[in-house]
Amino acid sequence: MKIKSFKIINLYGYRTININFDNPVKILIGENGLGKTTILNIIYYTLSKNFLRLSKINFESIEVVFDSKNKISFTKSILLKHLSLDKENLGSHFHEYLSKLSNENAKKLRNIIYDANIPDQHKRIELKNILRQIGININAPTMYIFDMVQKYFDELDGNKFYDTIKVIEKVVDAKILYFPTYRRIEEDIKNIGYYNKEDIERLKRYGNKNIPYLDSDESKDVIQFGMQDVQERIENITSQITHASMIGFSDITAQMLHQLLTDYPNLKSKKRVKEDFDKLNIMLDRIGQTLSPEDRQKINDFIKVGKTDNKGLIFFIDQLIELYNNLEDQDISIKKFINVCNNYLTEKKYVYNDREVILNIQHQNPKYLEQNLSNIIDLNKLSSGEKQIVSLFSKIYLEEDKRFIVLFDEPELSLSIFWQQRLLSDIIDSGKCDLLFAVTHSPFIYENELFDQTYVLRDYIS
Repeated sequence: MKIKSFKIINLYGYRTININFDNPVKILIGENGLGKTTILNIIYYTLSKNFLRLSKINFESIEVVFDSKNKISFTKSILLKHLSLDKENLGSHFHEYLSKLSNENAKKLRNIIYDANIPDQHKRIELKNILRQIGININAPTMYIFDMVQKYFDELDGNKFYDTIKVIEKVVDAKILYFPTYRRIEEDIKNIGYYNKEDIERLKRYGNKNIPYLDSDESKDVIQFGMQDVQERIENITSQITHASMIGFSDITAQMLHQLLTDYPNLKSKKRVKEDFDKLNIMLDRIGQTLSPEDRQKINDFIKVGKTDNKGLIFFIDQLIELYNNLEDQDISIKKFINVCNNYLTEKKYVYNDREVILNIQHQNPKYLEQNLSNIIDLNKLSSGEKQIVSLFSKIYLEEDKRFIVLFDEPELSLSIFWQQRLLSDIIDSGKCDLLFAVTHSPFIYENELFDQTYVLRDYIS
């Protein structure tokens, strides 16, 4: 996804923000009180189509230019009309009459309805008179006529907002990751519309219904730095590799049986490189538990020599290596994840056993093992900063999504200076970030190769 500019007109009623995105990376710095978090929220609500939360913010209109062919522009008034559409009782009773109005007559009626300077009683009388002048005679109380005509125009405006939604759905084709301020994570999650289980029970006791739950599907785009979601991602990807390995091996067995019945194709042995040797042994560890050490050694000897007339063995080895290649992307994702995380972890590191498909954190201090039965560390024992790092990069590397839009509010919180200097660069280096937009106080966030993508927020405010 590409975005050229994002404009918020009359934020808080008096402030206009116009941010251009010349590059896929944008870092804004600014003092407290300029509305950094609110601006970030508005961008997130708009791109994620969380219009109910967007409607709670005080602004006049929003304009977004994605490219020369795709742009959106809407007022808060239109947004509110869209949200108030009665889906079960849609349509004014006078729709048949009003839909035939000329543009000039429709404009006259609109001017009366939405003119804040005309008293309501005068509006109703004037509206009925104009309808009569253009040949629409309705035998009903003036208040009812006014309400139905206003409903017609409100619905007309509200339905136009669907065009805005269609553009967003067409253009925003990357996963949106929103990282609220870590120290205010619970407060920020509530601000963007989600509550935890305890809050839900408390609010329901006071009569609140239909409260969005923190773990609902939509809230998963909002990064919560709990470790349960990290563990689930690890278990998902490792179980996928294990399951796919077993299914793949079953397929190979079936193919070999078929080849025994029909004769193998004209296969020729070939010299293998060390990479093939490693791949084969990884797959044998994953699925060859019943293979005897002697048979395994014979297979390895063949790999080293590269010569055999055994077509069945050639076929078996080729298929196992191909099976590994089919799963290699997931292995690479795990290895990238541990490499980047291990640059941040202190006296501990992620260790991936790609043969048994096990991923965990192990303490590197021998004294730790002396005091504990195992050097494996529970994720909940990590520091707050380490949790933030692990959660962030597990989302980027261990989920199936290939492309992300990353929105980051004050990424420096809970992070050391060294971590601040490399965090955003590591996100960009993942190669999966279509757009990174961050707001910050800390100079260490951009005292690196991102300096040229850093700007003063006040320069975008008028």
